[in-house]
Amino acid sequence: MTATFSDFLTVLNQMALVPVELQTIIKSSTLTSTQTEVLRQLATHFIGSGGLPQPASSVQSAPTSVDPWRSFRRCKHLVLDDVHLKILTSGPQHFVDSYRDAMVYDGVMSASRNVEQHTVERLRELLISLALYDIGRDRFPERSGKRLSDRMKDELQSLFPEGDVVEQYKAGKNLTLLCDMFGMGCVLYLAEHLSHDFLCKKFTASGRYHDGAIEHLKMLHLEEAAIDSGANDFVKKAKALSVMYLKIRMSQT
Repeated sequence: MTATFSDFLTVLNQMALVPVELQTIIKSSTLTSTQTEVLRQLATHFIGSGGLPQPASSVQSAPTSVDPWRSFRRCKHLVLDDVHLKILTSGPQHFVDSYRDAMVYDGVMSASRNVEQHTVERLRELLISLALYDIGRDRFPERSGKRLSDRMKDELQSLFPEGDVVEQYKAGKNLTLLCDMFGMGCVLYLAEHLSHDFLCKKFTASGRYHDGAIEHLKMLHLEEAAIDSGANDFVKKAKALSVMYLKIRMSQT
């Protein structure tokens, strides 16, 4: 099947894509040689020739690694969903008080749980990660930003025996970098993008993908949204309460 002009419009609407992603889109379509050349000229006009697919006779370069920040860059607007808005309205004390009635860490969530339960559980995990990182940084300032030593690991594990503190600490460290840029309330706005896999395995603190995503979030005024909505105040207090929760729970064991 031959692509129509509407296919060209679809690609043009996605011009925010980096060249390697555009290359994949073009390759996946069945185009005549004339259509391919027209599309290449249009793409070159908007994003330059770097990374665009070359004619079949050219040598193809090795594929670039997948962009781990892609979902952030695809955000169109920043609005709290109903679940996070409800949590924000209920207040940090109410949210942290719910910890004692729930499994704070659930590495494999049941597919039968509804969206709200998943959202609440994930936010708990993010706050626990922030709390553990803060505790580790305060107790061992000389190790801040470095891997957990055995002593640090043992101490944090005693605070949070049901979870993998190495990964939780790493998630908290990377999450703190985002909070330092946009305010702590960014956690509520970005929660759906802050997966365990992203924070623990794919997060990058620099580079083209990182810089592009950060600039995009700045254009969406994430920092201002986190302030105006009260999200910064909520997460700041919820993290402090989470630290207290972990310490009190350990003292009771």
